[in-house]
Amino acid sequence: MYRFLTTLAMACMLCPVVQAAEHGVILLYHHVASDTPPSTSLSPKDFRAHLQYLRDNDFTVIGLDQMLEGLRDRQQLPERAVAITFDDGYSSIYSTAFPMLQEFGFPFTLFLSTEPIDRAQANYMNWDQVREMADAGVLIANHMVDHPYMLARFEEESDADWIARLRRDLLAAEATIERETGQSHR
Repeated sequence: MYRFLTTLAMACMLCPVVQAAEHGVILLYHHVASDTPPSTSLSPKDFRAHLQYLRDNDFTVIGLDQMLEGLRDRQQLPERAVAITFDDGYSSIYSTAFPMLQEFGFPFTLFLSTEPIDRAQANYMNWDQVREMADAGVLIANHMVDHPYMLARFEEESDADWIARLRRDLLAAEATIERETGQSHR
């Protein structure tokens, strides 16, 4: 918690010296749970504290799509703009983080790996939950089919074969997300 607050405070101290259209802070989470790996988890109590900190310290939480579009088009972003994202599609995002974010009225983006959901893997959301979140305005984005380590190449895989393999994975995940949620984002 201390690291988060220190990093966020330092990032925001630098914000006034940069044009508003040239900055934003993106917060990335994985699990919001106390029984998952500590390296990728935040307890529900600490996550709530993060959300309260953002609210109580005049941060403006905006959608990642709004932030990226504003930066790309050099439009003015709100002061102290923050986007919240989650990776992978863990069940605690749906059961714990999603209700809290709705309570605070904060938008967020979910970068989803499709294979664990297709296989009904333990500790992941299911497609009904993902669709419920999408219908509630959550931006559902692509995190590949099986979350590969993208820098790793198979033995004797050429550059062209490596890129083609990653492209197939990316496009397959995008097709699944679009079929299941109606969303497709670059």
